[in-house]
Amino acid sequence: MNVPVTGAAAPGAVIRTARAGAAATVLAGALHLVAGALHAHHGPLVGVFFLAVGGVQIWFGLAARRGVGERVATAGIAATVGLVVLYLVSRTVTLPIGAHADRPEDGDLLGFTVVVAELAMIVTLAAPLGPRWRARALNGVLAAGAGVWTLWATGLLG
Repeated sequence: MNVPVTGAAAPGAVIRTARAGAAATVLAGALHLVAGALHAHHGPLVGVFFLAVGGVQIWFGLAARRGVGERVATAGIAATVGLVVLYLVSRTVTLPIGAHADRPEDGDLLGFTVVVAELAMIVTLAAPLGPRWRARALNGVLAAGAGVWTLWATGLLG
């Protein structure tokens, strides 16, 4: 089933919402490509990570524009939540890889813009899902957020 439609939402609204999610995903991917170019001097692993994430996000965004099933949309949401969590963790604790292995990464406008686009993607791709899949996807987002908050509140994160 492509571009999942359930409930009383008008089909045009669902299509516009799915397209907004696809556009947000492509934007995040393009910005990851820019980040890859900007961070390539930190080492090949960092550059390849950004380029791979950017390429996958652009591919997924283009696929989502044409319509994806509920499982694929939920997998895209889960992967994006993982990227947002990685961003938050990398800004609060010292990761053992990359150029800043001695301190947390500094926040910047590019990273913030990527996260905003990713959050927009999560919301807009979850909206047209059927009730069961939407509940699964958003419960996963809630669990990830609660997990990060719990780690932070207990002092294990930052």
